[in-house]
Amino acid sequence: MSELPASSIGRLRNELPKGAAEALARVVGGCTTAGGLWRFFRPEAVTVWNSPQVWRSTWPGLTPGLLFFGEDVFGNQLALKQGSENAWLWNHENSELIDLLLDPATLLETVIQSGVDWIDFYTAEMLAVGRAKLLDVPENCHLHWTQPLILGGLVTTGNTSAVEKGMHLRGHGSLWAQIHGLPPGTELVIKPK
Repeated sequence: MSELPASSIGRLRNELPKGAAEALARVVGGCTTAGGLWRFFRPEAVTVWNSPQVWRSTWPGLTPGLLFFGEDVFGNQLALKQGSENAWLWNHENSELIDLLLDPATLLETVIQSGVDWIDFYTAEMLAVGRAKLLDVPENCHLHWTQPLILGGLVTTGNTSAVEKGMHLRGHGSLWAQIHGLPPGTELVIKPK
């Protein structure tokens, strides 16, 4: 994947009114930004990735009307939300949907100019781990927190492994289905296999 050139933003702005999902796939699909931390789906991959058969069906209560057009190296999904002009970030650890407060073209222009450090979701430690491990994560994989953060995992390079993308999100969906209704502070016992 090649880094998204700044010159693509003008074309993206022109094509977004014709259909945001199609424009994003056509203009930025197959590219990365933020030094490779964000990856964008090629046109042929958008439909497949967004189908229930790949991973979405394992997520109880996944916000309807989301279309994922890209992701970060950790597996968090960049999304379009029905009825909103802004781009969104869907957290694969807890199904939280974060409004990035910018339309896709302005978001990508800002990320090209300033990286992703300004987005509150990303801690300095998380970005340091992502940058350190980036070359170890093939395009068909995510950088998985071996002990998930929602189960007290640490944000360290030692707590990561590369996992195939569909398997990664299906696994987190199954985990979330088991724990999402528990009261805050509930102690969990992780049983080794």
